[in-house]
Amino acid sequence: MGKEGEKYIRQVVGSFLYYTRAMDLTILTAPSDIASEQSKPTEKTIKRVEQLLHYMHTNPNVLIRFCASDMILNLHSNASYLSTARGRSRAGGHFFLGSMPKNGEPNFLNGNIAVTCAIIKIVAASVVELGALFINAKEANIIRIILSELSHPQSPTPIHVDNTMGNQDIRLST
Repeated sequence: MGKEGEKYIRQVVGSFLYYTRAMDLTILTAPSDIASEQSKPTEKTIKRVEQLLHYMHTNPNVLIRFCASDMILNLHSNASYLSTARGRSRAGGHFFLGSMPKNGEPNFLNGNIAVTCAIIKIVAASVVELGALFINAKEANIIRIILSELSHPQSPTPIHVDNTMGNQDIRLST
């Protein structure tokens, strides 16, 4: 694998990173994982790139549907333990505009306005969910400011966290 292989991988990853964040969230981890290997690609990396390209070719019709809502920022935060190379974990967040959740009623998932897909270098299982929550809350705070500046003042942002946190709902306010 030479400079040409590295360049090819960078081109593919660069082409799909924006698309995945804006449209097709289902493949966001694939370009992220490939990007983490692009400085020292192997034959396995090239096979992963080809698999991504085949998937994108066979699934070209992605739609995001936005429905009318109260324009309240909602966040679902999650993490996976030791799910990436070199013993690292992954943080994920789904940010969407909806209504304030009510106890006992399912929360309506509107189209995403932002997504977090980050690698956490912390290995301790007990801290991974909190690390993801911290990363997502920082991002939510910026989005809250933007929404307020766009004349959509925000009540405390509901954050749904599951797994080791015991399916808790948290509220973020500034």
